[in-house]
Amino acid sequence: MQYIDLPDQQRLVFARHGPMLINLHDHYMGGAIATYGEYSQLEAEFILQWMPPGRDAVEVGANMGCITVPLAKHLAAQGRRLMAIEPQPVIFQQLCANLALSGVRNVHAVHGACAPEQTKLYFRRPDYAQGGNFGAVSLHNSPRSGDENITAKPLDDWLDPAWDVGFIKIDVEGMEAMVLQGALQTLTQSRSVLYLENDQSARSKELIELLWSFSYELWFHLPQMFNPDNFAQHADNLYPNTVSINMLCLPKGHPVHPEQAPISDSSWHPLTVQPASVG
Repeated sequence: MQYIDLPDQQRLVFARHGPMLINLHDHYMGGAIATYGEYSQLEAEFILQWMPPGRDAVEVGANMGCITVPLAKHLAAQGRRLMAIEPQPVIFQQLCANLALSGVRNVHAVHGACAPEQTKLYFRRPDYAQGGNFGAVSLHNSPRSGDENITAKPLDDWLDPAWDVGFIKIDVEGMEAMVLQGALQTLTQSRSVLYLENDQSARSKELIELLWSFSYELWFHLPQMFNPDNFAQHADNLYPNTVSINMLCLPKGHPVHPEQAPISDSSWHPLTVQPASVG
């Protein structure tokens, strides 16, 4: 796998879905791209199976674009668009760089966040020159000393009414319910397929019941972080026993369903029954 090292621990990796600019201090996403030439490939492949053809999509919490790029390329082949929303300024710049490097022109990148109403949200800026997981930054309502702020508003307000949103991916470190509460108009009109993170068992019940109130059926999806058939053909698993804990959410009446039964107990969560690490 080819790459070019750049100043300040930046690396340009010629990865599975195109050139990707990574920060080698990012031990999680950056480390995956550096080692495997991909990140969460099994998750991306699953998502592509459930994206309604011929419709637009939204990704809330796009980070550096590891999944954004393959989604955008998939949609571009159909003449459709992707909105990618990312709050961290430094990561948003990296996202835009990776979109440009991959040559995708159907992405509307938004530097902002989603909430039930227009407001400011706050986060503690990581030290991007030190090792860490830069995708694990959480937003909150109350400022603390040293916090940065970002404009947040309902997803309904970020979207142009002309968009036909068939799919929404949400990965916002426990703020998924807030995003959904600001997307009522879109969900009611478009009946979008949803794929969202649900890895915080303390918030899971509220999230599941909110989605039920929107007339959705839900299935947990736990893709392994390690793809044995990774782009670099790297055999070592850096993420043993590590999965992403997500949910596929289909509007009632959707013509196709997963083979297993949908979630029926809002108090049940994968972390309550198995000791898998969360990615």
